[in-house]
Amino acid sequence: MTMRLIILILVLATPLTTPAATWTVRQNGSGHFTTVKQALNAVASGDTIMIGPGEFSDPTTISLPGYSYPVVSYAVVRVPELTIIGAGVEHTWIGPATFEGGVHPSTPQGLTCDVTNARLTIRDLTVANCQVGLVVRGAMQMDNCLVYGANAGMYWLPSGSGGHLRNTTFHDPWSPAGGSLVVGDGTPVAGGLVEDCVIPGSLQVRGVRGLAVRDCELGSATFMLGATVDLVRCSTSVTGNGITQAVGTGAVCNLDDCTIRGAD
Repeated sequence: MTMRLIILILVLATPLTTPAATWTVRQNGSGHFTTVKQALNAVASGDTIMIGPGEFSDPTTISLPGYSYPVVSYAVVRVPELTIIGAGVEHTWIGPATFEGGVHPSTPQGLTCDVTNARLTIRDLTVANCQVGLVVRGAMQMDNCLVYGANAGMYWLPSGSGGHLRNTTFHDPWSPAGGSLVVGDGTPVAGGLVEDCVIPGSLQVRGVRGLAVRDCELGSATFMLGATVDLVRCSTSVTGNGITQAVGTGAVCNLDDCTIRGAD
């Protein structure tokens, strides 16, 4: 076999891959797109979206499994792997300027990712003024964000192990106890980390084994459906319900250097 033929066989046998792309969103027209919606419709799995300053409030209506009604979302992720990076919580805003409630409890949503086994990275932005701030199904890494003015702050439904939520604040100016985080849907999954977060509403963990919650300010916390949680250097609000473990569900909470106030 000649060397030329060997090289040709090797070339034909090597799978062709498309390198991940980085897309920019700039309202002034200096980027690839002027809206987040346009960028999310164009990306491929593995890409990155860099969002500049501005309010991005172009809605999309979608149908989601398990919902009997259409859902409006201001950022719909449709690919298995994606990175979304804003210009900072003070500058990049996804969602309407004022609160938009709905007839149904789960619409509108600020950001929606309902892709099987998704891997989503989110950094340096605000999601605001929706009935639900974010719904993310899959492995998520979220850092330095603000979830503002949402009746329900976030539903994080992990698949597989790992993922984290760090340095993120949930704030509902219309309700002192607003801003909640639900982790898991009762399906047994492993691991994950919530760290340096402010969650003035409730943290609810359903079925996640080995979730670490560190250095967080919580309104209250509830663990159920076999969840096992390590709570380290955390506090609960004096106006909240402290910590609740659902009876008969096998939930376990390990406390280390925590301040628990409210009704235990």
